[in-house]
Amino acid sequence: MIRIGDPWFRGIDLRTGADGSVFISDWSDLGECHESDGVHRHSGRIYQVAYGRPRAPLYDDLSLLSNSELVGLLTHENVWYPRQAQRVLQDRFAAGQDMQKTHRQLLALYDTSNKVTDRLHALWTLHATEGDDTTWVRHQLNDANEHIRTWAARLVVEPRHYSPGVGRQLTELIAHEPSGLVLLFVASDLQRIPADDLWPLAMELGKRDEWANDPALPRMI
Repeated sequence: MIRIGDPWFRGIDLRTGADGSVFISDWSDLGECHESDGVHRHSGRIYQVAYGRPRAPLYDDLSLLSNSELVGLLTHENVWYPRQAQRVLQDRFAAGQDMQKTHRQLLALYDTSNKVTDRLHALWTLHATEGDDTTWVRHQLNDANEHIRTWAARLVVEPRHYSPGVGRQLTELIAHEPSGLVLLFVASDLQRIPADDLWPLAMELGKRDEWANDPALPRMI
C-alpha cells in the first residue's frame, strides 16, 4: 500500500515499467483547472514506485527481436512486455511486413493457452495486425470465458467485421448470456450497429429483467 501525503494529489493513471516498477501520473492541481492563470499547466508529476531493487530489463530494444520472439513475450507476467511486443508487431504490419507466419503463431497461442490474459494479448495482437477474419471473430462470441466474449462483441461491430447476420447472432447471444459484463458491452455497441439490426437487439436486452436493478446496464441500454 502507498500513502500519499500531498492533499492535492490526484493520481490519473498507472503504468508498469520494464523493470517491474510502477509509474504514477499525478495531476497535482493546486487551483482551478491547474491554476486559472496557467502557470503550472506543464508541471504535472510522475512518480516511479518500486518494491526492493528494480530488475534490469530483459532487452534494451524490443524492435531488434524477431516476430516469433515478440509473440513469446505476449505471455510475460510483466504486462509491459506484452504491450510493447504488440506495438512492435503492429508497427511492422503497418509497414507492410508479411504477417502470415506470425498470425499462425498467435492463433496457436490463443488456442493452446489456459490463461485468459495470454489469450487476450493474442486476440488484441491478431486484431491489430488484421489476422482476425470475420468468421473467426464471430465464433469467439461462443467462447467459454466472459472476457473473450466481451472482446469478441466489441470487435465484431467494427466496420471491418460487421456483416449481415451479426446483429441476429448478437440478439441470439444475449437472450441466454449469463455475464452482465458481456451484456453491458453489447449495450455499449448499440450506437455502432446499423438501424435495421438495432431495435431487435435493444428489445432483447430490455427483456433481461433480472438486470433491472443493475447500476449500469439499464442506463446503458
